[in-house]
Amino acid sequence: MLANRDADPLPAAVQRNIGDKLYEKRKSAALEVEQLVKALAVGNQTARINAIIDRLVNDYASSPQANCRKGGLLCLAAAAVGLANHHPVCVYKGCCLSVQRVLYVWLHMQLY
Repeated sequence: MLANRDADPLPAAVQRNIGDKLYEKRKSAALEVEQLVKALAVGNQTARINAIIDRLVNDYASSPQANCRKGGLLCLAAAAVGLANHHPVCVYKGCCLSVQRVLYVWLHMQLY
């Protein structure tokens, strides 16, 4: 069970809702990501936070499917909100680099 938890940083229901065609489901996934990241930040579990952000960047925000991209960016914004009151240097820098990378990719996809 613990190895599965490390391999999949996001719950299955959240993963299903991130790429859903309905905005309300993507929004509910983002709210769950925000709560998860807040709880992990309080527990100083930076490795899991970074795993969540990497998963959102690599699997969703860079996806060729529009709904997955929208859900991924929404969840990244929610993760940033979840980290807003927690400023450990390693979490903040790890999050900033990932968010910058996603925004860079997203902007380039919009320009070309």
